Amino acid sequence: ADSITALSGVEEWMAGIIVAVLVFVVIIGGIKSIGNVAEKIVPIMAIAYIVMAMIAIIINYRDIPNTFALIFDGALNGTAATGGFVGAGIMLAIRAGVARGLFSNEAGQGSTPMAHAVARTDDPARQGRFAMMGTFIDTIIICTMTGLVLLTVQGSFPAGAGTVDHVWNSDLRGFEMTLAAYAAAFPQTIFGQSLGALVASVALILFVFTTLITWSYYGERAATHLFGSKVAIPWRLLWVTMIVVGSFQQIEFIWRMGDIANAAMALPNLIALLALSGIVFALARGDKTAGRDHD
Repeated sequence: ADSITALSGVEEWMAGIIVAVLVFVVIIGGIKSIGNVAEKIVPIMAIAYIVMAMIAIIINYRDIPNTFALIFDGALNGTAATGGFVGAGIMLAIRAGVARGLFSNEAGQGSTPMAHAVARTDDPARQGRFAMMGTFIDTIIICTMTGLVLLTVQGSFPAGAGTVDHVWNSDLRGFEMTLAAYAAAFPQTIFGQSLGALVASVALILFVFTTLITWSYYGERAATHLFGSKVAIPWRLLWVTMIVVGSFQQIEFIWRMGDIANAAMALPNLIALLALSGIVFALARGDKTAGRDHD
């Protein structure tokens, strides 16, 4: 057992170093390099994932009515409502939902505007609407389709000493659930791996990689604003170093740190959004001169 644990630790270090090197190769070139890589990877991985999810759902189309019945029953039945009001179920569900929603689409955090701010456009309202598409695709399309796959696909999944037909009833958690659901939907093997599990794993890797390179830019913009352009390279080195460090941390610790950081970002940004709401509404109505007095 000790040797297995040690080997797992080594693999985490190696994975962290490999990812850190790949990220550094991209971010050392600045925003143009990051943009060139992201604009090639993101559309391909998003389309491939959506297509795979649609096929998985279509294959199991007979269970779609039961899936939606399960969703509405779980949200609206008396047991759920009573348990939620008596205890802290609703509060915990809202907290978890908001926290994971921020991880998915970053809405309200003030992070993605850093990327959209460097876009070459003379219409901030149009750029804002384009930015909103990211939230729609991330959460409404990709996350919803992932949820439908988890609820719809049938297979044989571990649960205690036996198995169950649906992965959401199993002992699996996190990405293991998604991996198992796609493996059951596409059991054909490639290189000794299930086609579904292989595609889902590659999609996750690409999602993570593009997140790492874009967030490096967000942090760099904030750091250079505070301390000047001289900190750009040190920041990039620090960023890839923390990728290695984070690769072998406990996942619970990472989630907690992420939740705290997201809340710390969202609070001041939401206050700023309220203060600037008048300018935003004016721009949305087509007044391109709105806010110029604040430049």
